[in-house]
Amino acid sequence: MAEKTRLRREAIERRDAMADRAGASRAVLQRIEAMPEYGAAAVVSAFVGVGSEVETLSLIERALRDRRRVAVPWVSGRELRLFDLRDAAELAPAPFGLLEPPRELRADPARSIEPATIDLFVVPGLAFDRSGGRLGHGRGYYDGLLARARPGAFFVAAAFECQLFETVPMEARDVRVHAIATERALHRVAGRLPVR
Repeated sequence: MAEKTRLRREAIERRDAMADRAGASRAVLQRIEAMPEYGAAAVVSAFVGVGSEVETLSLIERALRDRRRVAVPWVSGRELRLFDLRDAAELAPAPFGLLEPPRELRADPARSIEPATIDLFVVPGLAFDRSGGRLGHGRGYYDGLLARARPGAFFVAAAFECQLFETVPMEARDVRVHAIATERALHRVAGRLPVR
């Protein structure tokens, strides 16, 4: 637990110290958009980057323009649910500094998307390693969401190179990603392929 706390702190410090996060974010998103898995995805789930995270709003807007179905997460109690976003203007400020669809839109059952329908998940995190290990904020929201994904779904982390570590402590319930897109490279995880 102490190691996770230390890694979280160090990852946030590294990310906050970056000089050109906007330029690095653009490079990250270009790598994701160039992936064949992204090109083949009809339904994409993407987190909405806030603070010093990778800025993902432009990816979301482009996916909508390309007529992909886009799901964005929102917090419901102790889990993440997915919302069928039709316009980026539907996002509003929420707790923890997040951007989420407002309550009145989330209440419409027709705007709910099941995780099992997602082809590609763009996931956040604080620290990653090259074996697909991912360390989030410790609430387990994304591990719970990804555990409900269909076989064959692809998980790509959107992160900065400074968030890569030698190893990230993983527990049995933690879900690994298939690839990590940074401003410098697309790091594919050897042997971590979606189940077909």
